[in-house]
Amino acid sequence: MHRHEGADVAAAGEFGVEPVELSVTQLAGTDARDAAVAAQQSESRVVDAVIATDMRRWINEWNTNPKPFVWTKTADQILETLAAYC
Repeated sequence: MHRHEGADVAAAGEFGVEPVELSVTQLAGTDARDAAVAAQQSESRVVDAVIATDMRRWINEWNTNPKPFVWTKTADQILETLAAYC
């Protein structure tokens, strides 16, 4: 069965959806935004890779010459400091 072209517009109105026409300028703006988002995502992946590399290097250096953590306050002093935030 062949539908009439106007049937789509009528059906869209029934469901509260209006057809949208986009200009070439709007479409070009969409492409520019998509490109900007893609660039940000690419930059984010590069930054993530750099951070991961730096963390691996730090971990390897730490494991080569580990230093134990030394507490400088008692547990009571730490809890008193935390209580001030509550």
